[in-house]
Order: sequence, then C-alpha cells, then structure tokens
Amino acid sequence: MDGVVLFETLPNGARGLLAQNQARFRQSGTYLFLYERGFGIKPDVVGIAPTQDQFDLVRRVQTDAANYGHDNAAVIAWLRDLDRDEPFDLSGAGMDFVEGSFRNPVKNPASLAVRIYSFCPDFVDQGLGLAERGEPHALIEKYFASNLAFFFWWD
Repeated sequence: MDGVVLFETLPNGARGLLAQNQARFRQSGTYLFLYERGFGIKPDVVGIAPTQDQFDLVRRVQTDAANYGHDNAAVIAWLRDLDRDEPFDLSGAGMDFVEGSFRNPVKNPASLAVRIYSFCPDFVDQGLGLAERGEPHALIEKYFASNLAFFFWWD
C-alpha cells in the first residue's frame, strides 16, 4: 500500500485517537486515518500515509467498489466531484469503504441523495438500515438534513 503504515488500537479506540491527533499529523505532512473497524469485537486498525491529500490516500489504500463496477480511479473521480459540490474531510479509507464528514450543512440534500444512492446503495440499504421503511432518496435526504457524517462502503 504505497508507503502506508498500519497499526492496531484497542477495540473502538480509533475514534479518540483520530480526534486527538489527525490535525497534527496533517500539519506534519501525513494522513492519520481509520483503515478497518473492529466494531468493538477486535482491534480497530489505523493507518498513517505519507500524504496530506485525501484523494491520494484513497489511491494509496486502493479503495474500490469492484462489486458495483467502480475501480479505484472511479471511486476517486466520484469523490472529487462530490467534494467540489459538498466539501468534506475523510477520516477513514479501506479496501471497500470511505468515511468522513461534510464541512458544512449539505446544500442540496435531494441532489446528494440521488448521487449517493446511484454510486453507493449500501449507504441506505445496509448502512442506514432503513431501505425497507421508505424511498431511499428521501431517507438519504432526511439523514443529511441533520447529519454531516457519511460511511460509504461496497460489499
């Protein structure tokens, strides 16, 4: 993984570690990020990459959505387009996921909902766990009316 160093933390230990240190690492020219969640059962895996660029980070860890026909370049291109319209900061990237948060309230939740569901339907179908309770675009729109965080994954 092109210069990336990985290490384990305590189960559920990555959040605090990132919150306390991510900005400091970025200032020093490296990116501290969540690479793998342990979901409280096993250790979280955190990575350090020799870059400050979140899209270079995604390239380095080779995030893809192969089961949806999106290679690493397609994931990066989609994220760049999203960032132009709705700026965000990544806090995690792994083989099949990216996570982060928008810097500001979402400007156009309806448009964002269409974009997300067409590229990453698992955000609703499994992530929000609400697909059976309503129309997916409406659920995403409602979610981003009060949340800035996202977790996009493809499995």
